[in-house]
Amino acid sequence: MNKCELAREIIAEFPELSKKELGRLLFKKHPMEFIDAEDGRTLIRRVTDAGGSDKTYTQSDKYKGPLSIKDGQLNDFSHYKVTDKRIGMLYDIHLPYHDIEALRIAIDELVRQKVSSIILGGDTMDCFQISSFTKDPTADSIRLEIELVCQFLNDLSKLNIKVIFVFGNHEDRFQNFIMQKAPALYGIQCFELDNLIRIEYLRIYGVPLEVDFVKDKRVIDLGHLAVIHGHNFGESVFSPVNAARGFNLRAKANVIGGHQHQTAEHTESNINGKVIGAWSVGCLCDLHPKYRPINKWNHGFAWVERFEDNTFEVHNMKIIDGKIR
Repeated sequence: MNKCELAREIIAEFPELSKKELGRLLFKKHPMEFIDAEDGRTLIRRVTDAGGSDKTYTQSDKYKGPLSIKDGQLNDFSHYKVTDKRIGMLYDIHLPYHDIEALRIAIDELVRQKVSSIILGGDTMDCFQISSFTKDPTADSIRLEIELVCQFLNDLSKLNIKVIFVFGNHEDRFQNFIMQKAPALYGIQCFELDNLIRIEYLRIYGVPLEVDFVKDKRVIDLGHLAVIHGHNFGESVFSPVNAARGFNLRAKANVIGGHQHQTAEHTESNINGKVIGAWSVGCLCDLHPKYRPINKWNHGFAWVERFEDNTFEVHNMKIIDGKIR
């Protein structure tokens, strides 16, 4: 079996993994065939036509131009594709600072709407004790937060609905903390947050966690609609009156996200008459936290109907006084 066939075999077995993760796995399974994980990722990119044509690959195939420097350290930013027809979205739960009533209302409605998958769109957990801000020493530890996340994911597993767990800026706090406080542990897979959640879930419930994690600010592709958390663009855009307008200014495409804890919509057409929409989804956390008791937040959630031609319909709902609006 040549290297391209090895790569195709890995891609077919683990279609949910990013090219970077596939490259690592390819090198781990076939260390005699590849120089390192980056060599594996280069082949994955070639086979999937992200880095060139699909052909039998050897080290001698690399471009031999005037440059003697090695390959640049490029990030893999391939989109995570979802092909389900009806997808629920829950944003900014911030466990353990969630609003249980709002969360129940949102999940009950998504079940009633018969969604086939639920996207936890980011900031599902707060990671409070490892934030860079001044912290309440009596707040829950990161261990207790992870256990609560496991309990929540176990509750969702009983619905028999696929769950996609997106990392928002709060989940990103974990790897930032490792890089700053324990850099010697950075890159060891068991110290990555998604793997810690999987380990804890297996310890508590005795079965593997069936959840897809989407990290590294990757975009979820729902046909003609892009799903993000909202921190993907950086912070500078996020002070408009209309949070959805902020998404539109950066995305220049149909996009839905959270992060701003506000329900909003913005649509406009381009010179060719094509209509582009942007949606900001409300949160499911405490609306009056100690660090910002006065704000413009509201509870909310969304679901998306995706059609055969990849067009879509967004249902962006508010929860006000315990009722869906």
